[in-house]
Amino acid sequence: MTSEKNPATSLDERFPALHFDRPEDGVLRITLAGPNINAVDPAVHDQLARVWPDIDREDEVRAVVLCGAGKGFSAGGSFDLIEQMVNDYNSRLRVMREARDLVYNILNCSKPIVSAIHGPAVGAGLVAAVLADISVAARTTNIVDGHTRLGVAAGDHAAICWPLLVGMAKAKYYLLTCAPLTGEEAERIGLVSLCVNDGEEQQTALTIAADLAAGAQDAIRWTKHSLNNWYRMMGPTFDASLGLEFLGFGGPDVREGVARGERRDDDVRASRDFPGTPQRNAPGAHVTQGAADDCCAQSGRRESSPSGSVIASTMTLAVLQSPPSVVQSLAPTIPLRAPWETPSPPAHVPRHVLLSVFLV
Repeated sequence: MTSEKNPATSLDERFPALHFDRPEDGVLRITLAGPNINAVDPAVHDQLARVWPDIDREDEVRAVVLCGAGKGFSAGGSFDLIEQMVNDYNSRLRVMREARDLVYNILNCSKPIVSAIHGPAVGAGLVAAVLADISVAARTTNIVDGHTRLGVAAGDHAAICWPLLVGMAKAKYYLLTCAPLTGEEAERIGLVSLCVNDGEEQQTALTIAADLAAGAQDAIRWTKHSLNNWYRMMGPTFDASLGLEFLGFGGPDVREGVARGERRDDDVRASRDFPGTPQRNAPGAHVTQGAADDCCAQSGRRESSPSGSVIASTMTLAVLQSPPSVVQSLAPTIPLRAPWETPSPPAHVPRHVLLSVFLV
């Protein structure tokens, strides 16, 4: 397989917040590459929702790979995005429309989509990852739907697909408690298609996409369309859940959720030192975190708060569960915060687990 990049110029021009390349014949790769583990800022949220109809009209694209650069897939909504939704009614309506379009546009895109998930996968990034036609997760991936911990209903995709994928009992458990899932557990319960060893998710997803691109296109696309009718039948449930979520963004609970995250940033700053200085780019990632940072600097995205401290990305207030090796690999590049209001974690939780990623 070739790794040569052929730039998708027209898409680059229309969607500058996303990164495109064509690593195989007929395969378009979309990479989320931004500061703070590819946090989704307003521009990314808008363009990730709008890009799919344009891809559908590109005749030379027969399959799509969606992945994240650096240490993770996506750490969820940026503080800027959350702040806009909480404080401005018109922004709330705009983002609600984008959230609706993200779900329906992925479902209605005729081209098969394969997601390669590693590290944190939260918020709008998680929506696209789970709704992809085939999802490939690294073993230590951290999947969290943290809506209820933030103070809003789980509405941006969960109601349309989680009960169908994992069953109602598991869906309620993970969505009500914001409990994290590893890639291994996500595969076991049916939330993702495949779980592979860390560092293999990118190549596995690319191989699958190349096979799909070489297949019988009408048969593949009509099969996708037919199967997605299961999701379309749940459209009214999704629409209701989305409305209830964004109703919550105007209420007191979400303000307390944001304030709680800011208090943690002030009061529970991590002082833990980890040995070693691992490489910044995760195994298998074709865009390094340094390249992502350079791109964000060029596009003018804010990378830190004015005070120099990091502000919580409130979509990641839920706990991210990681083995020690993953926590250590993340430590040189992001600050880690303990997620509890009290200084000591619950007794039943292992000490190496349970660090919330607090991001801009």
